[in-house]
Amino acid sequence: MVSPVGTPSHQDDKSRLRGLDGIRALAVIAVVAFHFSPDSVPGGFLGVDIFFALSGYLITRLLLNEIARTGRLSFGRFYVRRARRLLPAAFTVIGVVGLSAALFWRDELQILRGAISSSLGYVTNWWQIYAHESYFVSSGRPSMLQHLWSLAIEEQFYLIWPLLLALVLGLVALRHREDDHYELTTRRLGLLAGVAALLALASTAAMTAIAVSTDVPYRADSNRVYFGTDTHSMGLLLGAAVAALVMCHEVRVSSRVRHRPRTLALTDLAGIGALTALIVMIMHVDEFSRSLYRGGFLLVSAFAVVLVSATARRGSLLGWALDWAPLRWLGQRSYAIYLWHWPIAVVTRPGLDIHWPAWAILALRTVLTLGLASSSYALIERPVRAAGWSGLLRTWRINPARGRAVRRLLPIGIAASFALIVLNVATSGLPSLPLAARPVSHVGAPPIEMSPTIGGPDVPLPRPSAPSGTSLASTSAAAPSASPRKASQPPRPARPLDVTAAFGDSVMVGAQAYLQQVFPGIKVSAHEGQQPWVTLGKVAASQQAHDPGAIVIIHTGDNGVIPPDQLGSVLKSLSRAKKIFILNDRVPRDWQGPNNSTLRSVVPRYHNAVLLDWYHESGEHPNWLYSDGIHLRPDGASGYTNFVAAGVRRHLA
Repeated sequence: MVSPVGTPSHQDDKSRLRGLDGIRALAVIAVVAFHFSPDSVPGGFLGVDIFFALSGYLITRLLLNEIARTGRLSFGRFYVRRARRLLPAAFTVIGVVGLSAALFWRDELQILRGAISSSLGYVTNWWQIYAHESYFVSSGRPSMLQHLWSLAIEEQFYLIWPLLLALVLGLVALRHREDDHYELTTRRLGLLAGVAALLALASTAAMTAIAVSTDVPYRADSNRVYFGTDTHSMGLLLGAAVAALVMCHEVRVSSRVRHRPRTLALTDLAGIGALTALIVMIMHVDEFSRSLYRGGFLLVSAFAVVLVSATARRGSLLGWALDWAPLRWLGQRSYAIYLWHWPIAVVTRPGLDIHWPAWAILALRTVLTLGLASSSYALIERPVRAAGWSGLLRTWRINPARGRAVRRLLPIGIAASFALIVLNVATSGLPSLPLAARPVSHVGAPPIEMSPTIGGPDVPLPRPSAPSGTSLASTSAAAPSASPRKASQPPRPARPLDVTAAFGDSVMVGAQAYLQQVFPGIKVSAHEGQQPWVTLGKVAASQQAHDPGAIVIIHTGDNGVIPPDQLGSVLKSLSRAKKIFILNDRVPRDWQGPNNSTLRSVVPRYHNAVLLDWYHESGEHPNWLYSDGIHLRPDGASGYTNFVAAGVRRHLA
């Protein structure tokens, strides 16, 4: 998710850096598109790293400009400016979400108990790590405040970075007398840039170390490395480093040299190249790319910083192009757009909350987001940022004679309102569930009703719930028991099909009895909620699968991401098997596309491996599946078995 915050948006043409609002617009478009239609923009979540780089760059420039102008740094003024910039709009959304949940979406109340308090304290990212709130791999309705994790990281950066900057520059030694003279030198600025760059590398190293040790994103969820301030601050710090280098360059050279046309042309070309690279990544990289968590986010941040610094140069043609009026309009409202779009997405889930055509749902979400964001920007965000509570009072046309009293009472009233909302949420009579077991989901697709989150082998998995109107037994191994009444039995083949073993998860569990009927002697190893790496590990460890002449069926990937390397290693180890039949996935989750792409690319490399297109077959028979779009009804269990048997017969004929 993205947080277009902390990026001062100067409104007067003399001080405003042209084109930066355009970068904000492009970044927020990417993130909103990812949340509204994840299949269309698989890497849209990288917009958060563009904003991190932009924030680090601009905040550092703001601090250094103040030091260069006054010879000192006022922490009080800095934090007041940040509070006026961020808090009114954020608190408005938190209040509206809390009240709306209490009135209309009571299934949100349980998770909002912690979400509201952590959001008010700007520690949402750490709370979500503690609560096992996954951003990418999940099921069910997510929290309407889940997106505030990135605001928390930026706010923590704002709290620490000015103090560290002052320490590195030696400002803490000044007594701030009237005759004190402090000058920003290239040596001091170079030192600051070096410290920021080293911290960015340290953040990348921390993410990489955790990702490698836990095998993110295949064997462990990415929430710890993605939400952590220590592991996901490389964009902010790299932006700060480049801002110090740019200021160092400005100190060293004259204005005339700094704006030479040839130099500007080179920086514009670099900026265009960086923008192109970011667009390619946003359109093609997905959240299950292993390289992202092993230095990839640093690369994205580097491209973003090049784009920002090139655009921010006076006279930049790229800045002129990105200053296009529609982009500027969106960029100025990017913070409000970000704040409002996620709660709207959460309560307008396609196929669950709203059963409309996809284009109609997208249009509804877009109109609601832009409408609420524009209102929030005009009535709350801009007035407070410009003139504090006085500006808000003038905007709402409150009697000036009463303005002083209202200004005193307004903060108290807001605090009291929040206290009532938190109390209402906290005392709602909902059943208590373990926080870590609460299902959450990506808002672009219906939820999985039997899918635990990714975890290690020792992580307890929540008991799956049955689709609406059914029992758990009817969705799993017991489903075929109802077949005499509800489903046609799969026909017995004219000759026995000597399939040796089958490995899978809950989808195969639902057809287990039929598989054992059609394939006499088959050994089925299938378990509910089983992760792909566990299934593949069992295949690799199975003696039967390694026997010469063995025929093996594998169906995995319904609960998480298939590791390409492990899949290839397992298929290579089964070179003595006669045939290996692998089914692709139908699972309306983020990992469906990456899994099927992995299977298409890996399976054909092995002479004895055959890919069976379950995705297409199940799409032709939607009545085979329960409402979760994954698990087999009784007729589906029969159809699944017939489909597998037909594939086996065809390739063994």
